[in-house]
Amino acid sequence: MIKEIPFEEASKQLLEKLQHGGAFLTVKNDEIVNTLTIGWAQIGYMWRHPVLTVMVRASRFSKEIIDGGDFFTVSVPGDARPMAKQLTFFGTKSGRDCDKYAEGGLRLGAPETGDTPVAADCELFFECKKAYTSPLDTGNLGVDINAENYQRGVNKGDLHTFYFGIINKVYRQE
Repeated sequence: MIKEIPFEEASKQLLEKLQHGGAFLTVKNDEIVNTLTIGWAQIGYMWRHPVLTVMVRASRFSKEIIDGGDFFTVSVPGDARPMAKQLTFFGTKSGRDCDKYAEGGLRLGAPETGDTPVAADCELFFECKKAYTSPLDTGNLGVDINAENYQRGVNKGDLHTFYFGIINKVYRQE
């Protein structure tokens, strides 16, 4: 059963889950759908609307897809432990290289609004319409944050783009 819940209640749960396991970002453009694990997001009010901002690195397959679509969804596991395998798989494998849904064991479900599916086995869902996109400018980024996140290791030079989505609906699966 689907139960719509207040944005403020859901935002607290999202922020907690991002710190302890992550959530699933699903994007769609035409018939191409991809899901990846996210651990970073921002949630609040902008433009007199509840807004969820997600960040996607330039190298990700999902970046190509979200750039061409109008909607995205964020699906939050009720307890990350049962879905730990899927969170890891969808955070480390690329939809360019494999059928993530067949190999990763994640089922998609129909959204309540928009055209982008949700991760069916999760508990909490945010359905968003893209409102604004902004690439990260490291010239405006603190030196420590830049060095720590964009200047070393496998992520060197792999910058995020920020996608601000007006939240169309927040609901819980009970």
